[in-house]
Amino acid sequence: MSKKLSSAQCGIYEKNTSDSINAICGLCDFDDHSYFSKVFKEAYGCSPRDFRK
Repeated sequence: MSKKLSSAQCGIYEKNTSDSINAICGLCDFDDHSYFSKVFKEAYGCSPRDFRK
């Protein structure tokens, strides 16, 4: 599974948990929080933090 596909699944975690974004980053197999945020933003058009709001 590509990182972009796994980032799409991370959107589900973002909306359905109170876990930290760093924890979700790890659950989605990203070692680098910055890279996770970049890929997430490409997939969703906003940062993980903004997505939660």
